[in-house]
Amino acid sequence: KENQDKFLEMAKEFIEKINNYEEIFLNAEKLKEYTNGYWINEDLSQNYKYIGTHGSYYSGDVYFATIIEQWQKDGKDIKQELLKCQNKGIRAIVIDSTKYIKDLSIPVLVVDDVQKAFEDTAKGVRQDVNPKTVLLTGTEGKTGSKIQLYYLLKNQAKTHAYLDSSNTGIPIFKSLATMEEDLEIELNEFSVDANEDKTTSRAKIVNPDLCFFSNISSEHMHVHGSLEGVISHKSAVIEGIRE
Repeated sequence: KENQDKFLEMAKEFIEKINNYEEIFLNAEKLKEYTNGYWINEDLSQNYKYIGTHGSYYSGDVYFATIIEQWQKDGKDIKQELLKCQNKGIRAIVIDSTKYIKDLSIPVLVVDDVQKAFEDTAKGVRQDVNPKTVLLTGTEGKTGSKIQLYYLLKNQAKTHAYLDSSNTGIPIFKSLATMEEDLEIELNEFSVDANEDKTTSRAKIVNPDLCFFSNISSEHMHVHGSLEGVISHKSAVIEGIRE
């Protein structure tokens, strides 16, 4: 019951943030700059409230269409799915194919690869807003540590974090890309990969001022192989840390 109440409190806070968000730092002009894309129905005066991905999007968002391949596998009508986004109040869509967009009336940014564009956007916002950034990783306790730090810090400095356990590629980059202009602290929960190159590449985008390890123990052996593997894979995040 206590955990349920805590979860509901965090969910309520998240929804209130979405509904009351001032616009994030990212805008149409910066989006074009970060991704080297080109606009159809261009409106460079546009600002955004948040970033939408997959099935999670809100009125006022810019939507990164990273899910088209999955829609194809599921047999969905891609044009209709994009129209659903538009009808919900999405302000713009980022996509890497023009064949699905002829019925859209909102601005569409066409890029070479939408996933790379998403990562490049996260990297650009992180560098331009430039808050003190903490990368949190570990075998267990990542989310709990992040939430404790958030509640300790938020009344001392403007602090941003996802208050759930999302910690893979999309949530890592989304947290960076949705920073507000005057943000002071970013808390970024980070799940490592057995592929150290992938971990290092993501960590360099987060570019943390501090790496926080909640703990390291012999879990997820099917991924890491051994405790030595866990240590090696977790410690790879420090390749992204600032000097």
